Amino acid sequence: MISDKKLLLKNLYSMMTYVHQGLQESVYAGLDTEEFEDMYDFLAAILSKGIARRVKQGLYQEYIDAHDDLETMCGRLDLRGTIRNTLRHKEFLACEFDDLSQNNMFNQVLKATIIVLLRQETISAGRKVSLKRLLLFFGDIDRIEIANIRWDTFRFKQNNRGYRMLLGICNLVLTGFPISTEVAETEKGFLTEQALNKLCSEFVMGYYKKHYPQLQLGNQFSAKEYQIGVKTIDLSKPFSEITEQLNKAAEQLNAVTL
Repeated sequence: MISDKKLLLKNLYSMMTYVHQGLQESVYAGLDTEEFEDMYDFLAAILSKGIARRVKQGLYQEYIDAHDDLETMCGRLDLRGTIRNTLRHKEFLACEFDDLSQNNMFNQVLKATIIVLLRQETISAGRKVSLKRLLLFFGDIDRIEIANIRWDTFRFKQNNRGYRMLLGICNLVLTGFPISTEVAETEKGFLTEQALNKLCSEFVMGYYKKHYPQLQLGNQFSAKEYQIGVKTIDLSKPFSEITEQLNKAAEQLNAVTL
């Protein structure tokens, strides 16, 4: 466990700007200098700003399968349902149709994450007020069980690409922390080793993609017996020293491949 919590969170934020380009937008300005209680408070700050902007722009809508009894025909006729209505002396047509709705998995995940964050004691009071206000906009959105979220099924396109970063942060909140009953008190509020390794790996690839696009690198590589990978990044050092380590390794590998 890294003792300097402020430095750790600052490094993680700097790393995440390479993983999620959206964090470089002006709406998140100032987060790199703000102080947080722990990782939950840190991620809550990001999401409160990101979701607030999403709400202002309008929550994403997509067509979902709907079924309803209507006076006039809409979509496809559900013959069995219509017969059932007739037998019950109901003069309605049972219809199946596509309905443009905000009640989709994208928004269900946002709602689930807000609820989880509101349960955390370390999140600042002001942040919780902001999250509670945002939750009001999700009144018509179903609550989804975390175990039922199919992370690999999300598809991003022009009208929902803003959700890519938000869902990435939600994934950290919902899957990146240890079960509270299984960890020591000093480890609560910090990412699991698996989640941290994944974030480090994505950071390394994002950093090299931006600063050394000519190199085709994996999560770990060697150059002249110089090795670096996600397990060798020392998060207890200032971010400038972390990037210096990456630069040195990339330059040595570049010299080998020339």
